Amino acid sequence: MYRKEMQILVGAMMGVEALLAPLACYTTWVILHVLDLMGSSLGSTRVAGLMLLMVFINNQLLLKVGLYSSRWPGSLWAMVEKITMALGLGMVVTLGGLFVLGWGDMPRLFVVGTYLLAFAFIVAFRVTLDVYLGRRKRLDRHCRRVLVVGAGRKADLVCKELSAQRSMGHRIIGFLTTEKDCIHCIYGYPYLGDLRDMEEMLTRESVDEVLFVPSRDDSTDIEPYLEMCETMGKDYMIVPYMYEPAAKKPLRGENIQSIPVLVKHMAIPNPSGAMYKRIMDYLVGIPGLLVFILMYPFVALAIRWDSPGPTLFRQERVGRNGRIFGIYKFRTMVQDSEGIKGQLAEGNTMSGPIFKLDDDPRITRVGRFLRRTSLDEFPQFMNVIKGDMSVVGPRPPTPDEVDQYRLDHYRRLSFRPGITGLWQVSGRSEIKDFERIVELDLEYIDKWRFMRDVRILLETVFVVLRGNGAQ
Repeated sequence: MYRKEMQILVGAMMGVEALLAPLACYTTWVILHVLDLMGSSLGSTRVAGLMLLMVFINNQLLLKVGLYSSRWPGSLWAMVEKITMALGLGMVVTLGGLFVLGWGDMPRLFVVGTYLLAFAFIVAFRVTLDVYLGRRKRLDRHCRRVLVVGAGRKADLVCKELSAQRSMGHRIIGFLTTEKDCIHCIYGYPYLGDLRDMEEMLTRESVDEVLFVPSRDDSTDIEPYLEMCETMGKDYMIVPYMYEPAAKKPLRGENIQSIPVLVKHMAIPNPSGAMYKRIMDYLVGIPGLLVFILMYPFVALAIRWDSPGPTLFRQERVGRNGRIFGIYKFRTMVQDSEGIKGQLAEGNTMSGPIFKLDDDPRITRVGRFLRRTSLDEFPQFMNVIKGDMSVVGPRPPTPDEVDQYRLDHYRRLSFRPGITGLWQVSGRSEIKDFERIVELDLEYIDKWRFMRDVRILLETVFVVLRGNGAQ
């Protein structure tokens, strides 16, 4: 119900505010002509272009500042502040867009006047809408009355969030509880009695919806009360008992065909994020692969001249959720480096299930140069194109490292591994503690954003140019 109402409200707001931009543009044009302040005539093509540019830019920026969200802005001042921020930035972007289109000679007074009128129109519309929705909320005949069943911190948060929910009109009338020792006020709403009083409440009071908020420790069977709601024709909603307000990842409701399921996404939370990330992999991976192909003959010649053995080194690594794949690198060590590894175990400078030496005797002269410049990583663009790896992500571990993992370490495998990542740009050579590496990888996973991938990629370039590549 609330989701559909929000879609209708947001659609209506976007539609009306899209029309307000052309209205502001036309009104400004009329005013300046009447006052003879235009200075030069404007063709209909340019005016129409400005209208379309404003519609697109304004709607996007109003969305970015949160004015098309499901939450109320909080106050009139907060709403005006966000509109000012969005339209102020919109005016700057619009002026830049006009310059790119070759319309830089458009009168600045016309553009500024259009945005000032658009600001006035949008503020007036938003105030009118909020007054109308507030009035609906105060009138019982238009307002949905909600009875909450539950207590404690979770019920308090649910009431708080429901109070902030933008809708066509709903009101919490109070709450019932199944617990003996309960507070007599949840987020300002009155305590109406025990769950056993529910039948009396539904018959005595005007209730449109019942919201059940069961706690983990509550053993009360709510099935009879759900049946009571169905018998009396009352809508009801249930907050899952496993919902935890403090959880880093939200619990979401989805549908598989007609089957409702509860889902907790531990990695990228939406398909669009995964799509953007994969597009970036191709945009960076294809040029990287071409550079690898062009450098291959020269690097191969240097590697073969320096030491006998193959040009490329292939090693099994563990990818997303335990998938085994072969990673490719330019060979930087002598042949049979894996066999010699056991003899050097005492010199390991890393703590935990990861192996690294400060002055590894297995590394060749050419190999040191390749590692210092990170050129040895370029063959991994083959893994990126194949889909085994991403450009940015956690470091892919070896199977023997994973065999030593604790249970909480496995979460770093929930993301596709990357050529570079937060560890690499946070002082890779200086970090000796495996727990710190895990901490950085989990921070990357928990706070993943597409623009953060872009930032890490740019930081990687600067790290390599400064000569801080892998040792």
